[in-house]
Amino acid sequence: MTVFTGAATAAKSSTSSTSANNASASPTVWRKTSHPPLHFNNNETRNRNLQMQLKNRGTKDDWGASLRYDIEEPTSSCSSGLPIDVPIVRKLSRPLIQQQQQKMEDLDETCSVSSTDSDRTILSPTVPMSIFDKFLCLTSNLSGLISCIIAEARKTTECEQYAVFFYDDDNKKMVLFNNETMLMTGKAYELNTGIVGRVGATQRTMNIRDVSRCPFFVSDIDEQFDVKARNILAFPLVDSSHSLIGVIVLYNKTPGFSRNDEKFIKRFSYFVANAIAHAILAKQIEEVRTRIHMVEEFKVQGEDVVIEEVDIMRLVNDPLRDWRYFSQNFADFSFPPRSVGENHFHKASMMFFEDLGFSMQYKLNKRKLSFLVLRVSVGYRPVPYHNWSHAFAVTHFCWLTLRTDAIRRALNDMERLSLLIACLCHDIDHRGTTNSFQMQSLQKTPLSVLYSTEGSVLERHHFAQTIKLLQQEECSILENLPAADFRTIVNTIREVILATDISAHLKKQERIKTMIREGYNPMSFDHRYLLMCLVMTASDLSDQAKNFHNAKRIAENIYLEFFAQGDLELQLGVKPLEMMDRTNAYVPTVQIDFLYKIGVPVFQLLATVVPEGKTTAEAIEANHMCWVALDEECRNNPAATNELEYLRDEQLERRIYEKVRKIDPRAAELASKRFEPVYANGTVPQTQDILDHRFDGYDKKYQLGCHPGSGGSGGQMNGKQQIRSLQKTKSKVSL
Repeated sequence: MTVFTGAATAAKSSTSSTSANNASASPTVWRKTSHPPLHFNNNETRNRNLQMQLKNRGTKDDWGASLRYDIEEPTSSCSSGLPIDVPIVRKLSRPLIQQQQQKMEDLDETCSVSSTDSDRTILSPTVPMSIFDKFLCLTSNLSGLISCIIAEARKTTECEQYAVFFYDDDNKKMVLFNNETMLMTGKAYELNTGIVGRVGATQRTMNIRDVSRCPFFVSDIDEQFDVKARNILAFPLVDSSHSLIGVIVLYNKTPGFSRNDEKFIKRFSYFVANAIAHAILAKQIEEVRTRIHMVEEFKVQGEDVVIEEVDIMRLVNDPLRDWRYFSQNFADFSFPPRSVGENHFHKASMMFFEDLGFSMQYKLNKRKLSFLVLRVSVGYRPVPYHNWSHAFAVTHFCWLTLRTDAIRRALNDMERLSLLIACLCHDIDHRGTTNSFQMQSLQKTPLSVLYSTEGSVLERHHFAQTIKLLQQEECSILENLPAADFRTIVNTIREVILATDISAHLKKQERIKTMIREGYNPMSFDHRYLLMCLVMTASDLSDQAKNFHNAKRIAENIYLEFFAQGDLELQLGVKPLEMMDRTNAYVPTVQIDFLYKIGVPVFQLLATVVPEGKTTAEAIEANHMCWVALDEECRNNPAATNELEYLRDEQLERRIYEKVRKIDPRAAELASKRFEPVYANGTVPQTQDILDHRFDGYDKKYQLGCHPGSGGSGGQMNGKQQIRSLQKTKSKVSL
């Protein structure tokens, strides 16, 4: 290779003479060594532009970057596609005063600037391998890696400020990286615009001693974070596959960035690019794992469970029963439906659709309805409270409400059908945690990633699971409906499932009161929507409107879920709410607060619309009195309360009834009312206590605190702890 350091005019004349002396020989190719070959639409235009550049610029750019021209012998690939007299130019920031005796050193540096594989393996002694080792240790944390890279670059070059741009390959733009938040700012700039775009497009380092005289300088792009640029050293990040990763810009060094800075940066960028490439690859792998996890999360719970044909045919062939088959009191608002036994939940659920006339009116396929009920039952997770028995209890109360004359007049048939389906599926795939847990920053879950912008994370997931089931061929009970009716039912299901979020109910509470005060109008869409939301909320809270024995046992299951979440939050380093902390939670106070603010008002509002449900309002008021009496008993004997075990104390329960009876005999009667689930034929079912959360299939972690003397968090609470918990103020309730 011949290297010539003369002026451009001399170089041009040398080329002409060479061509004249040996016309048949391969042409000599001019290279301006810090830019890749320039491309033009045709040879004539390319030749004219290159000659004008050489003529006008001479040997030094007027914006301060010195030029040097290296003559390279053409390769076969170059000579095959270019005319003889057309040079290829690359630019290298080099001082013009280099002498001929430095040719070999200059040639070595020229090669190190190019992007060939052999050049990238050259390691400068000024970049120790310890830096690369440090970078590799941070590949799992992109923001930490960027901070480390910039710290090393600033320490060596002594620059004042910096900016990092990443290349968006999809949109072909440079995206600014925020130095403070370590996140993408969203500001995107065109490639080949400004110094940043120029460096990204050419993949060559640029050392600009005076940015005000640089023709490529664009202040909106090249001056970031309120920096007033005087001089700039911008270098590309190119990985081993020659793919552009980004550009790093270093601002303002006094008096300017030196040749040593260039040498360091050229070698340093090799380490940086590969470290960032590793970090990006690690992030992509993590994203793939997250997607796989999210796919698993969004699968219908129990989807892999095989529904046996014998179970389907048992429901299909079994004649649909009258409600009295399950209990002579089954249609009583005060009846606790769990007491019929879980083995009757499927049959009773089928009966709800038949009793309300939906099976005949909407031509519901019995086999598909059977499959839907079975699939929904396995879609609920075995958590202490939000399980299949809770779904059945909610659906039972909704069925009781829908069959009243008041609701038949107030809502149309499609709205009633939507309510029944929604109640059956309203908590499907519930994880036993609250919306706030799903949303907290330290434990971002796939559900919060998908639904956090809309709120009601779990409720939206329940609706999504419901629609997935209804769209399955085996569960498509609405297949015979016209498309418009199907959309109406789906939209109604969505709205009423979202209404089960207590925070959503509190926002609508004043509107519901206004509707009742001004009079219900069945022709008003808004009134029908508010009434459906009220029915849904009351159904969801209906366990607290049964007898006190039932309400107390259900509360125990609720707090088992709360405590499990609190334990998990403690493991994550998050302080749980008081009612979720098993060492500080005091159930009576929380229940009194919840019933007073939410439970009692809901059933009082429902009783004004549905007179048949008046007993539910009386029952929940009686339970409120019982919780107050229980609170007094516990305060008089705090050592007697062993976490949740005191909620099972039958003697304590009887003392509470006696206290309430002295104040309000009617309330004591409602609170102590017990039903025996006698069938229509007079027999009594032999079933376990469905309210007992400790049945086979529940994980042991939900039994913590139920056995005295078990040690650890499940052991007895000492007297001082209990007294402190009794002195706690009322907690904010979020059920």
